[in-house]
Amino acid sequence: MFGSSYHFQRIKGRQSSHEHQFSSSSTISTMKLSLAIAAIVATIASTLAATGTVHTAGDPLNIHSGPSTASPVVGSIKNGASVNIDCTATGTTVTGKYGTSSVWDHVPDGYVTDTYVYTGTDGPAAPACGGTTLPTSGCQAPGITNPRTCARAVQWAISKISTTRNPNYIGMCDKIMAQAYGRSHSGFTSAWVHWQFTPAKYKHVGNRNPPAGALVFFQGGKYGHVAISTGGVNIISTDIGGRGTLTRSTINTIESRWGQKYVGWAAPFYR
Repeated sequence: MFGSSYHFQRIKGRQSSHEHQFSSSSTISTMKLSLAIAAIVATIASTLAATGTVHTAGDPLNIHSGPSTASPVVGSIKNGASVNIDCTATGTTVTGKYGTSSVWDHVPDGYVTDTYVYTGTDGPAAPACGGTTLPTSGCQAPGITNPRTCARAVQWAISKISTTRNPNYIGMCDKIMAQAYGRSHSGFTSAWVHWQFTPAKYKHVGNRNPPAGALVFFQGGKYGHVAISTGGVNIISTDIGGRGTLTRSTINTIESRWGQKYVGWAAPFYR
């Protein structure tokens, strides 16, 4: 790996001095054109997400737990891989192959510097993390009242994201998700009990496209697990980024890393 973060920048005519792969602006333009044709990198200019393609000199692109080269590396993405970007953040300034940028893209499991991700735009390809209109349609259900709305619950969870160990978060997924909705506790003894006693009319068994704010449930062990959706497979979860942490992740990551079975999502029912 070259340092802690790799990245492909679309800014024309701005080649960093420490890169030697490209000798002229015409070469840069040619490569940009070939990438645009060969890779499925069309920008999804919606208010919710975008798609990009990782392009490095060949090494994987580091995924960090936060928008900084100082944040722990929690994974990597291979060169040429397509990535989904649900939001962007301002962080450490990184010099990439085609310039310098402080934009970081949030992808499943963490953040990557935007300077090695081709999105087809020079600016942020997705809305600011925590600053976008959330796709909460379908989250709220008749008969459910909470101190916070679905959107506000997600914003609360986003505001609490941290890789710093918090002893109060360890194994307390159901309580923390209740706190997102402004409650001190969920009214249930575990996430699995919560799922079992949630009325069927509020459940969407097996549905893998929950709205933002929905509670996503997993079966595994005695207690199960619950997290809050930020839309689609993207979630905010306790402990998946390390014991006592609250980090962005995905439904697939919970399944693959913990071996828990995703059972579905539900409206934020508490008692």
